[in-house]
Amino acid sequence: MAPIPDHSFGWTVGDYGNVFNLTPEDRAVVENHLAAVRVLKRAAAPLPPHRKTRILTRGATVEMRISPPSTSAEEERIRDSVEALADEAGLPVADLCIGTVRPVGKPSAPVESTVEITLAE
Repeated sequence: MAPIPDHSFGWTVGDYGNVFNLTPEDRAVVENHLAAVRVLKRAAAPLPPHRKTRILTRGATVEMRISPPSTSAEEERIRDSVEALADEAGLPVADLCIGTVRPVGKPSAPVESTVEITLAE
């Protein structure tokens, strides 16, 4: 989107790509990360209200952490939801991983579940 001059007030109207002078490649990376966050949030929407989720971004990976940990049935549903939603969004997913975080020294006491989407570069 090219900046549109607004002659009445002297302002120029644009979007975040114009403000930060992003290249089309950089804009695509940002859009893919935002789409991945939306996919994870939509996949987690049916979880019960007592479940806490948080989303983290590390490089090409967008991760959702769920506490308390999800059951295997929930993990299967989340995996199916993420795959369907990512396909619907045209998201370039290189890898999808679901796992469990366990404290050091207490492998029998899971703390939270993780859902990671790694985007193709």
